[in-house]
Amino acid sequence: MKYWRVAYGIVLTGLVVGGFIAAVMDTSAFFQETIKGLKALLIFYGLPVSLGVVALFTLLEFVLPAAGPRKPFKGWMLNLKVLLLASLAGPVMAALVGTCVVALGGVLGLGWIDLRFSTGHGIGALVVAFLLSQFIWDFFYYWLHRLQHESPFLWQEHKLHHMDEQFSAATGLRQHWLDSLLIGSAVTLPMTILFKLDPIQGAIGSSLSFVWATFVHANIRLHLGPATVLLGNPQLHRIHHSRVREHHDRNYAPFFPIWDVLFGTYYHPKPGEYPLTGVHDEKEVESFMAAATLPFREWRKMFREWRLRRKVVAA
Repeated sequence: MKYWRVAYGIVLTGLVVGGFIAAVMDTSAFFQETIKGLKALLIFYGLPVSLGVVALFTLLEFVLPAAGPRKPFKGWMLNLKVLLLASLAGPVMAALVGTCVVALGGVLGLGWIDLRFSTGHGIGALVVAFLLSQFIWDFFYYWLHRLQHESPFLWQEHKLHHMDEQFSAATGLRQHWLDSLLIGSAVTLPMTILFKLDPIQGAIGSSLSFVWATFVHANIRLHLGPATVLLGNPQLHRIHHSRVREHHDRNYAPFFPIWDVLFGTYYHPKPGEYPLTGVHDEKEVESFMAAATLPFREWRKMFREWRLRRKVVAA
C-alpha cells in the first residue's frame, strides 16, 4: 500500500506541475475561465444553491433528533464566512485546473476511456453512467482524502475541517479555500485525462457532491444497519470526525464505503454510536482570519522545526 501511495503521488505531482507550467503560459485562457466561473458562482447555480442546501439541512437538524452537541450561532457564522471565501476562491482555482487540463490535453490527449454510452439510450442508461462516473470520482477522492490525513503537510490544510467540535451541516461548509485546488488537481485532472464523460454527468456530479457533503455532515441520528456499507451517511462520516482513537483514519469515502472496505479503512458504526468530534491537542480557531491562514501558519511552523532539527544534527 505504501508503494501505491508513493507511485500515485509521483504521477499526480508530475501531471500537476506540468499542467501548471503550461497554464502559466496561457494567461488569456486562465482569465476567461475565471470570469466564467465567477459568473456561474454568483448568478446562476453556485452560491445561492449552496446556501439553500445548507439552510435546508440545518433546518432538518432542528427537527430530527441530534447526534451530538448543536452548533452555536457564532460557530455557524464562522463556517459561513469560510464557505464564502472558498466559494470566491473556487472559480480561480477551477480556472487554473481547467487551463491545465486543456494544456495537458494537447500533449497527452483527454478521455482515454469513453464512458459516454448513455447518450440516446434513455434515463436508465443515464443513471448507470452517472453512478459509474460518481464511483470513479469517489475512488480518486478517497485517495486524496486519505493522503490529506497521512501526509503531515496536507493535514495542515485539511485539519481546519476536522477541528469543528460541533459536527453539523455547517461543518460541510468548513473547507479551506485551497481545497478546491487540491480536488481539481487530484480528482478532476486525472479523471479528465483517463475518462471521457457526458457534460451532464459532470454537471450533476458537481451539484450532488456539494449536497452530499452537506448531508453526511448533518447532526442527525441516522443508522442504516447493514446498508451502511453500501452508501455514505451522517453516522458513518461522524466516525471519521471522531475524537476516539480507534476511529482515527477511518471512513474516507464520501459516497461509496466499498473503497474503505477494499483498502482496509472501513469502520462499521454500532446502532447508537455517535461520538464527540474534533481534533485532540488542537485549539479551535475562533476568527475568520485564523481559519483562512491556518495552513500557512502551520507550514511555517513545520519549516522552522525542520530547520531547527537540521541545526541540531549539524552540531
